[in-house]
Amino acid sequence: MKMSIRSKTAMVSACAAALLLAACGNSGEAPAAGEQASASANIEATAEVGEKFSNYATGFNELISTFGVAYQYDRYQTMNVASAQPTATLNFPSQSSVLERALTSLKAGRAVNAGNQVASADAAADKLIQNLEGLLAKYKELGPYYETRAYRDDALAKGKAADAEMKSLFEATLKSIDELDVVLTEQDRAQSAQRIEALRKAGEDNAANLLQATSRAELLVSKAGQGDFAAGDTLVTQLEADLAKLRESSAKMDDGDMNKSWYTSIVTNLTSLIGQYRDTKQSPSDSNQEALINNYNQVVNDMNRIQMPG
Repeated sequence: MKMSIRSKTAMVSACAAALLLAACGNSGEAPAAGEQASASANIEATAEVGEKFSNYATGFNELISTFGVAYQYDRYQTMNVASAQPTATLNFPSQSSVLERALTSLKAGRAVNAGNQVASADAAADKLIQNLEGLLAKYKELGPYYETRAYRDDALAKGKAADAEMKSLFEATLKSIDELDVVLTEQDRAQSAQRIEALRKAGEDNAANLLQATSRAELLVSKAGQGDFAAGDTLVTQLEADLAKLRESSAKMDDGDMNKSWYTSIVTNLTSLIGQYRDTKQSPSDSNQEALINNYNQVVNDMNRIQMPG
């Protein structure tokens, strides 16, 4: 499976939604380095908008988690229903609770009235909700059929008849996840840019530099996933300058500052990320891209532990 950037297991941090990246799937085009996020840049950061996007991101988290839709689709495909024999032991994916939790969060987000400014996010959520509901309906129909081995009584007739639809539902759901990803990524980048500007105006340069570096790292990983290494190289130069500032500021922190260890960890992981990016540029294999994504996710985990000002 081609590795690409599908952002957003959004872990809410004090600065904004710090978003993890999933290692497989497809995604839309991300803004080029230096570009402003377009539609979402004008979205006012109201409490309703924050609540809506937080719920959407939480649902997205579930769907791209370890046992999310891509994992479950892979498991379903290994059953090889079309050519399977009823004498075989067929293990149908059993993680429907992941889909149910995601659906609950997505519906909660959809119910928040944040006005027409979030229409693109709501449209993407509507499509994903519809596909998830269809997928869950098939889970409820086929789960007991496979778990009780009832397919041995009908020579797998029901399973074979439903196989094409099941695959179609998985693929439609994955596509809808990618479409929501595009909207959430755009919104996150716009909010990060606004937050960085606000921090600088407030004189909080250390926090602004930290958020700038992690935002730049997310875009770097995205560009690597797209194979755009020209833009990636520019981002590396900028990120190395960010790191120089972070090393200087973290060295000046008091040892008792609870943020110091996390700053140090973030600097270490961002440094490793640059090395992993160069490995990926030299050999853009699935394993190298996955390692790059995992490295970035560790940065996010650390970022969510930072006590940000305000």
